[in-house]
Amino acid sequence: MIGDRNLMSHTYDVAKFEAVIDTLRSSYLPLLDEWYLQLKEELTL
Repeated sequence: MIGDRNLMSHTYDVAKFEAVIDTLRSSYLPLLDEWYLQLKEELTL
């Protein structure tokens, strides 16, 4: 994740941007969704 953030900090290449967006959707979003649901469950207990 930090590598993608660093890449986008100084990249103005649309192809690299789209690659990072694809990674966000396929790799990071499912993990963040799972984490959100776990936190939500803990708050409702």
